[in-house]
Amino acid sequence: MKMRASKILMSLPAAIALASAPQAGAEETASGTTGVIEEVVVVGRLKSSATDVVVERLDQEVVVDLLSAEDISRVGDSTVAAALRRVPGLTLVDNQFVYVRGLGERYSSTLLDGATVPSPDFMRNVIPLDIFPTNILDSLAVQKGYSADMPAAFGGGNIDIRTRNIPDGPIFDIEVGSGWNFESGSNTFTSSGGDDDWFGADDGGRALPAEISGAIQQYRGDVSTPNILNTLRFDGPATLTEATAINRQLATSLDATTGIREADVDADISLETTLGNRFYLGDQEQWEVGGMAILAYDNTFRNRERVNRGLIDPDERFFRTSRTVHQVSVTGALKAGVSWNGEQNVDVSYLFLRNTEEDTNVGSGFNANFLQSDGQRLGAYGTRYEQRDLGVFMLDGSHELGSATLDFLDFIPADLSALEGLRFEWYYSDSTAETEVPNETSFLTQSIVDPVSGAIQSTRLRNTNSAGIFRFTELEDEVQSYGTDVILPIFLDDWDLEFAGGWDYARKGREFLLTQVFLDASQTPLAALEADISGIADNAVTRPAIANPANAFEISVNSGLPDSYLAGQITEGVYGKFDATWQGTWRFSAGVRYEEFRQASLAIDNLQFDPVIGQAIIPPTGLQDSTLLTDDYYPSAALTWIQQNFMGADDFQLRFGFSQTVARPDLREISAAVYIDPLTESRIVGTPGLDPSDISNYDARAEWFWGNGDSFTVSLFYKDIENPIETVQAAGTDDNQVLTFINADTGEVYGIEFEFLKGLGFMADYVGGWADGLFVSGNLTLSDSEIQIGENALSLTNDSRRLTQHSEWVLNTHLGYDSPDGLHSASVVYNVYGERIFSAGRFGAEDSFEQPIHLVDLVYSFYPTDRVTFQLKVQNLLDDEREIEQDSVDFGAVTIFEQLIGTTASASLKWSF
Repeated sequence: MKMRASKILMSLPAAIALASAPQAGAEETASGTTGVIEEVVVVGRLKSSATDVVVERLDQEVVVDLLSAEDISRVGDSTVAAALRRVPGLTLVDNQFVYVRGLGERYSSTLLDGATVPSPDFMRNVIPLDIFPTNILDSLAVQKGYSADMPAAFGGGNIDIRTRNIPDGPIFDIEVGSGWNFESGSNTFTSSGGDDDWFGADDGGRALPAEISGAIQQYRGDVSTPNILNTLRFDGPATLTEATAINRQLATSLDATTGIREADVDADISLETTLGNRFYLGDQEQWEVGGMAILAYDNTFRNRERVNRGLIDPDERFFRTSRTVHQVSVTGALKAGVSWNGEQNVDVSYLFLRNTEEDTNVGSGFNANFLQSDGQRLGAYGTRYEQRDLGVFMLDGSHELGSATLDFLDFIPADLSALEGLRFEWYYSDSTAETEVPNETSFLTQSIVDPVSGAIQSTRLRNTNSAGIFRFTELEDEVQSYGTDVILPIFLDDWDLEFAGGWDYARKGREFLLTQVFLDASQTPLAALEADISGIADNAVTRPAIANPANAFEISVNSGLPDSYLAGQITEGVYGKFDATWQGTWRFSAGVRYEEFRQASLAIDNLQFDPVIGQAIIPPTGLQDSTLLTDDYYPSAALTWIQQNFMGADDFQLRFGFSQTVARPDLREISAAVYIDPLTESRIVGTPGLDPSDISNYDARAEWFWGNGDSFTVSLFYKDIENPIETVQAAGTDDNQVLTFINADTGEVYGIEFEFLKGLGFMADYVGGWADGLFVSGNLTLSDSEIQIGENALSLTNDSRRLTQHSEWVLNTHLGYDSPDGLHSASVVYNVYGERIFSAGRFGAEDSFEQPIHLVDLVYSFYPTDRVTFQLKVQNLLDDEREIEQDSVDFGAVTIFEQLIGTTASASLKWSF
């Protein structure tokens, strides 16, 4: 409640961290005042940003953690994903997805300014948070306690990404930056690419050739030589030679020459500008009109060298891949708004995000079929370009029956004073996410090596029916969401009351299409497949080589598996709740949400042209296993005890919360379609008939806040999960790993979180006055989890274990310094998590564990004037790397996967005009 927030603000004067100093040359009068207006100088920049969100957090009815844009900027995080790992109990997976309190990404939901938006990630229904740059942020709110005004799909928590507001006055900022990752100096590769790659867009050169797409239609989804021959014979006599020539001509339309080569890469580049203003109109400045525009560009190169090792004989069976990833991000945001007396507000905004990633990789190694002792080596090289776009249009309004509005409505005979403070809020959002992966290429080679020295003697492309694979992937995800809220505050002598109710509707449609083209070299003479000794076989698959009839190259497009799908989802909910505070001491809130959920997901074969069979693939058990229809009530309740001057703290709160929520399977998880994970090359198979997971949530939190900005928080949580959804291994081979999804029987997560902020000014007596600017903050989470798989064990080694990706402890610390003159600030930030299960072992093999990564970042900022900021950052100072270990009976703990991260140094300069 607003009245409550103002009281807390008054009790935290030091959190503002302001110091007043008279202007130079001003003389003090006899009364002790100066003859000029005092200049207010902002100091304590870091500590101030750490305490900016205290008021809002205390004012929440449930457990919420917040990060301000200023706090994020000070520690140098460039994406929302990186910033969220600073929040208690949160861990970052694949630099994209946040796990809240040990629960996977399926158990967290993401909103953008309170609205549901689509995901451009075709592997998941949740949004990859690395696509959101921090320059668009006002704050991040992580709600860990459920309230009935939130969507019921709430497990570990809900993340609300709040974009920047229209400024109160004129603003014009320009920021430029550059950097370098120290792993980019060796084994760096590039490919031929496209002319527009630097602008974050494919120039069309990677698109599926028109000749092949036309042939798919003409030959009804099968461009193999036998089918071409059968089709030609419908129109008259035809020969196998004619059909082979047509297939070969189609093959030459593919750009099989990737142009992979070693090359130097450029330094990182970042550019950002913000322009905005607010105008006050009318005789009494009753009207406010404002707008803001943000443009940003970011261009980086990273080496991501990785090593995969076999659990059996890891020294002899391993594969080393050199990967260079080129990322380009483009952000554009527009926002405009109008306000009348601060009571009638309407805003309109549009946000566009583009994130492209070009992955060039060259690898080699040994497995059970290619052993160095036998003089054999396996090689692979390829390219992958992924372009992800997200466009969000939003219109929202807030209308309050305040004093100005009541005066305007004075002509109405009814007395409306009893409704003063009544608010009506609404929003409408229309957003589209599109992802394209055009011409993802993959080639396999084999080499003859010296069994003793390992020196390469010759290399050739493998003569298999899939010597080259070309994948063309498209995803389009559209979401419309809108809703309303009505809030009525009532203030009595001892009671502050608030009643609220609302309605939300979200509709999502998704189309995922994958076309695979296979280059068949099984009949090609081995001499025609001989390649460069480096293992990059571009000289074997040039267009002239493919066009040569003597080489017998052919193509096909039928993988034999359903690898595309169509899906839709509708969520409609209505809620009611109340919030009551008695004498500023006891606060009780409760509510209930009723939500209907409808979802359907069907695998399709877009190469199936038989009208009787149809493209949609119906599961053997029928359509009901590909649909999910549920409706239920989801209650929530919270009790807070509020005290001032308790246990030495200026403000103290003790919270208790209970709620019931749900975690539903993703669109892809109930489809029988088969997907390829681009990072691990594992096949992912959906499981029709998955049930949603019902969750009971219990929370308790005690919070101490002192007037000097210090704080301490301790939280307890427990979650009981029925039918938890887990990712497990299915039947496959060492070279063809298959993952699928099951409902386990039960699961639970419980733990304790500590969070603190402490100024170190007390050290000034020992080390000098400069210590007044020192402070330390951090958080520690200790937790455990258990899941009982039950009858769906699929030969898993451990039927009872921790949840995958759950860490038993997470630690974040931040040592900050603000110079007394306000010219300098510095931070040392440390983040680490305990080992977590990466994948569950099968047939007696132990579970694999991702090992802790110790990340230390240094950030220094210099403010020579109030309009200029210079910042230096060093990230991953310890040069730690990602590792996954698995225990082996014969070899002990085996590092089955390791990937370099590298240390990055960067600098930026910002002007504010």
